[in-house]
Amino acid sequence: MTMPKMTIEEMIDLSLAEVRDLGNGFYKILKPDPKGVKWDKRWVKYILCFCEECGEITAKVWNNKTEISKFCNSKCNLEYSHKHTATESIIYNDIEYNIKDCPTSLKRIYHNPVEVWIENIKRSSKYKEENRDEINIKGNKRYHETKDLAAIRKRYATDEEYRTRLLTNQKKQRDNRTDEQIQNDKDWHKEYQAKPEVRKRLNELNSLRYHTNKKYDAIFMLRQRLRARLRCAFLSHNQQKSEVSTEYGIEYIQICNKLESDAKEYGYTMIEMVQLGYHIDHIIPLNSYDYTSSNDIEHSFSPENHRWLMAEENLSKGCRLRPEDIEVIKTLPKEIYPKSWKGIIPTTNEKENTHEL
Repeated sequence: MTMPKMTIEEMIDLSLAEVRDLGNGFYKILKPDPKGVKWDKRWVKYILCFCEECGEITAKVWNNKTEISKFCNSKCNLEYSHKHTATESIIYNDIEYNIKDCPTSLKRIYHNPVEVWIENIKRSSKYKEENRDEINIKGNKRYHETKDLAAIRKRYATDEEYRTRLLTNQKKQRDNRTDEQIQNDKDWHKEYQAKPEVRKRLNELNSLRYHTNKKYDAIFMLRQRLRARLRCAFLSHNQQKSEVSTEYGIEYIQICNKLESDAKEYGYTMIEMVQLGYHIDHIIPLNSYDYTSSNDIEHSFSPENHRWLMAEENLSKGCRLRPEDIEVIKTLPKEIYPKSWKGIIPTTNEKENTHEL
């Protein structure tokens, strides 16, 4: 609680008797007791405070909770801070920290807030490094206790704004990491996952999660199949997949939404379509695309290039272009055609000749 301040003259005028000098800046005055429970007046202890900004001397009631301030009021405190606060930027870990981005709470208290800010970062980094296992355990426990994974997955699939914001934040976090941080993370994960008890636990969790999601979660199942198909496409073109799918412009969720819409037209759910023996077919075969071109990779996995097809028909079709496939391709936007087609669909004979070569 902030006690009211007064000048020395006001303190003397308030006293009902001669002011007692206790030394070291302390004084006692006899003043009326506003409560008046036992006495109508009492002796109150005061301390003299010197303001470093305006130089005024004020008297302040003293008790066990009194905080001695260097200033007579908040205005003097603010003016003093503006005059004496260090504004120089400091570079730490190749990042420039300046007074503009410094937390307001530090600027209000310290005259060198940037330096204090960096010290806080150092202490936080040291603590996280020394207690990484404990922090991860607490974080995982708190996450699984407070988050419904099925609800998150459903929201990720249906809420475009939420998905975009999540992917943007993840990419921002990846891009802001330094090379040293990336290497430290890799080394820690490699060392942590090499522990036998950790490896055993992860295998059990992954197996349970995979089989549970595969049985009940259609989106998870389709995403797994699409990922596997993308890896096979890279291998068939003698290429190495070096980026995450979103970097290639591939959105599995949009593909799943398109397939879900198609399944509803058949009168089934995606799980039921799989149980009935349907495969996910690429209308334009993946081997028609150039997997050294990022645009062709993105177009090959565009949602419009996917459909449901019976397993026997899909396996017999292979990577050939049948006459009925060409009719379907004509309904697709030309933007997703392979670059080698140059906007013109090749005939069945031309396609077969190309494979013979």
